Amino acid sequence: MLDTNTVRKISFGNSVIEYSVIKSKRRKTSQIMVDGEEVIVRTPVTKKNSEIKKIVESKASWIFKKQLEFKKRIDVNYIPKKYTKKFLLKQVNSYAGKVGITPSKVTIKKMRTRWGSASKDNVINLNEHLLKAPKGAIDYVILHEICHLKIRNHSHRFWELVRKFMPNYIENRKWLEVNSTRIVE
Repeated sequence: MLDTNTVRKISFGNSVIEYSVIKSKRRKTSQIMVDGEEVIVRTPVTKKNSEIKKIVESKASWIFKKQLEFKKRIDVNYIPKKYTKKFLLKQVNSYAGKVGITPSKVTIKKMRTRWGSASKDNVINLNEHLLKAPKGAIDYVILHEICHLKIRNHSHRFWELVRKFMPNYIENRKWLEVNSTRIVE
């Protein structure tokens, strides 16, 4: 029987792991299943919610790795371009407004080794292959480059500025690391 408390959450680093619980009178042990984004805990009816949470917390690293593996399996070559260059420019303007700095120019072009760059002349270059990525990954690259217009290095101050506007930036960066070779072809 599916627990009616629906989705539960635990924190794992800067990420959140959501999970559902299915309790059964016949089950003697607990089991965690990861199927893509979905995490299901099958457990005996007698298992307390606090015990279930501890089980999930103890396996959080494993769950996160499994979720990354599923994301990696996505064949991005078959994902249609959901976003447009106009969308990228809109996102640049949005994040520029939030950070409080305006790029002098934005170019979108094919790049082989970078997702984006920011020049000393405040020009932001974005890789057109970003159009194949999820919105969170796109936003991360855009925010990253805009923050470079304020702070020109990868110092602690730089990462704090990125985190201020995107607390889960590490998750989006990891998605790009895992899927980059499949997107840039």
